[in-house]
Amino acid sequence: GSDLGQEGNPYPVDGFRDVIGKCLDLGYSDQQIRKMVSGNAQSLLGLD
Repeated sequence: GSDLGQEGNPYPVDGFRDVIGKCLDLGYSDQQIRKMVSGNAQSLLGLD
């Protein structure tokens, strides 16, 4: 869970963008980030 979206905090989509930006800053590849943000969920739901 997170506090994103609560009054005074960023919207969830803005927090999501921030996390992706931080991953890029840390040197994660586009492929690694894509797996983290969509591939893992896709696999858990049996959509891969």
